This record gives sequence, C-alpha cells and structure tokens, in this order.
Amino acid sequence: MKSFFCLVKAEFVMLFGELKNYRVNYIFYNIGLIIFFCGMLYNYQTSFILLIALVLWQATTSSTGYLSSVIYDEAMMGTLEQIFLTKTKVQTVMTSKIVVNICFTIFKSFILLLICYCFFVNLIVFNLTLPVILLILLVFVFTVFPFYMLGEFFGGLSLYYKRVSSVLNVFNNILLLFSGVFTAVDISNPIFYLTPLPSAIELIKIFYTNDYANFYFVLVTFIAIGLIYCVLGMVTFNLFINKAKRDGKLNQY
Repeated sequence: MKSFFCLVKAEFVMLFGELKNYRVNYIFYNIGLIIFFCGMLYNYQTSFILLIALVLWQATTSSTGYLSSVIYDEAMMGTLEQIFLTKTKVQTVMTSKIVVNICFTIFKSFILLLICYCFFVNLIVFNLTLPVILLILLVFVFTVFPFYMLGEFFGGLSLYYKRVSSVLNVFNNILLLFSGVFTAVDISNPIFYLTPLPSAIELIKIFYTNDYANFYFVLVTFIAIGLIYCVLGMVTFNLFINKAKRDGKLNQY
C-alpha cells in the first residue's frame, strides 16, 4: 500500500510538470473543447443534460486515449520492460496513473462545465441540490473508470500495431453519435447496452428530473456493463502483455 501511495505521489508530480511544460497546448486544447461544446449547445436544444453529456463524452474518450497512449509510450521508451523487473505489478502502476488522471479529469470537466454554463446561463436550468450533485459526480467517476480499462485493451493493441489512434477516433465518433449524447437512446434500443455511457446519461437524467420510474433497471445495467468493461480490459491487457513477452514485441520500437 505504501508503494502505491508513492506511485500516486510521483504521478501527481509528473502531471504538474507536464501541465507546466505544455501549458500552452493544454490551454488551447481546452479552448477548442469550449468552442465545440458551445457550438453544439447553440445548434442543438440547449439543456443541462446535453451539456453534461458532452462533458461526460469528452471525459470517457480522453480516459480511453490516455491509458492507451501511456502504454504505447512506456513500451516505446523501454520503461514498460523495466516495470516487469520490479516487484510492483504493472496493473498497480496503471491503477496509480488512473487515480491521478481521474482527479485531473474531474477538475477539468468541472471547469469546462462551469465555463460553458456561463455562456448559456439564461437558457440552461440549473436547480440541483447537493445530494443530486454528489450522485452525478459518483456516476461520472464510475462511468470514466471502465473506459480507462478499455484504454488498457487499446494499449495492448498498440504493442502489436504501434499507433492505434485511428481506431480510437472511430470509437470516439461512435460514442458521440450513438450513445445518447445528442439523441435519446431508449432502454429498448440494443445500442443502450453497448457501453456504460447511455445508461450513465440516463441515470443523470433520472437524478435531474427526479423521475425514478426505470431507476433500478438502469442502475443495474450501468453497473453490469461497467464491470464487464473492467474485467475485459484487464484480462485482454494481461493476455496482450503475455503474448508480447513471448513474441518479443516489447523491444521492437
């Protein structure tokens, strides 16, 4: 446990260093997101649900791409092989990175949400109580975590196919267009069960509108899909790692 906290501390130090060194890139990247979100809100029906769905979409896609790129970079620099020589398990190292990145993602998402809300303060109804806000935050965390695990799957792919950014772009577009961000995905629609995002958005709608008609079904679906993503992500990542070791792929960069 002590080594895990040391890893988390080291990840925070590295995160702050990256923010300092690449601050211009971070600033303009998030300015681009604000412009994109405001454009979507302006051209579609402006609502709190659409705004938070866009923020949640960005968080899930960035979390998937983050861990995938981390695994690729670690393998390319040779540090992934060094992890295998230590007593620390590779999954423990990845978990420490996830913990730090989730904290950063929550903070960034809150800032994006607040800035975009200020542009549409007269059009977006924001009447949430503190318990509802905490429930939405809980849904947010348990939504992005399975996508980090999915990032391990794409990271495993990158060990064999090097860059998989095009595959991630396809996945991100599918999430944006078919996961209930712009249009409602009913629970009778098979798409509702493909990723945790549609059920997460539906849960937020339930908390926001205070309509708990399908609450238990949506909650069970949300938890079940999230657990499936977590298990599949970890299992496939371990399979990719073991296969890469056998095939000598970790040092072919």
